[in-house]
Amino acid sequence: MLLFRRILGFKEETIQQREKRRAQRYAVSPSFPLKVVLNTLGRDEDAQLNKTKDGRGRNWGAQAVNLSGTGASILVSPSLLVHRGDTCTLTITIENFVIVQRGLVAHYRSQRDYATVGIAFEAPEPGMQRAYLQLLEPLAIGDSLKPVPAKQVRQDTPGQHKEQYCGEGDAQLTVWRATPESAPHAFEFRMHQCYARGSSHSNELAVYTLEDSPPSVHGYDAPALKRSPGHAREIQTLFRWTVPHFASAVPADVRGFLAQFAQ
Repeated sequence: MLLFRRILGFKEETIQQREKRRAQRYAVSPSFPLKVVLNTLGRDEDAQLNKTKDGRGRNWGAQAVNLSGTGASILVSPSLLVHRGDTCTLTITIENFVIVQRGLVAHYRSQRDYATVGIAFEAPEPGMQRAYLQLLEPLAIGDSLKPVPAKQVRQDTPGQHKEQYCGEGDAQLTVWRATPESAPHAFEFRMHQCYARGSSHSNELAVYTLEDSPPSVHGYDAPALKRSPGHAREIQTLFRWTVPHFASAVPADVRGFLAQFAQ
């Protein structure tokens, strides 16, 4: 099941481009509504594989530390004992979406309160891989945002100070302040062909797709945008999943301002 059916379509060549960044790890924010369950046989005190009647192993609740195109690092109960090379299955649930990845234990380290397990994924089914890449996208977009040097930002709105942050692909976050020292009061965030806008004058997150004529909004640049009710829910979800993963290079007040619209 795809997480996004109207956006993040990922044509075959795009999937190949995404897979080139397979080794890059993306930290998972604690506020990200991700649930993880690890299924594995585990081992007994003598390091022998446990035996179950059905051979399906046991489910262990886990917390995702980071995800990549090739695997994951998770935290589980220290009572779980596994060895490198043990087979396992990771079930990732995000809201009402479920992604299942089979793999092998790549490393294991036990501490007093938890154990860290690294998992190397096996080749997934094509449909499942597309869904998993969609899951990685908000992490990748948020993590890649870096400030544009001030001298490269065009100050084209009188009485407004504009700052920008660019990220992977064509991701671009534009923030407006009354002065360089004042709090942010408006933003526009491009994520692929999707746009999200917000202002301190309203609690509404306005979303658009890149097409047709731009709305008339004072203070914004005007790419050719169109409100698209059919895409709204998915754009809102992409925004909501991306904001918690903003890089530390994005100032705390900007992260906090956008977080108000990601509830």
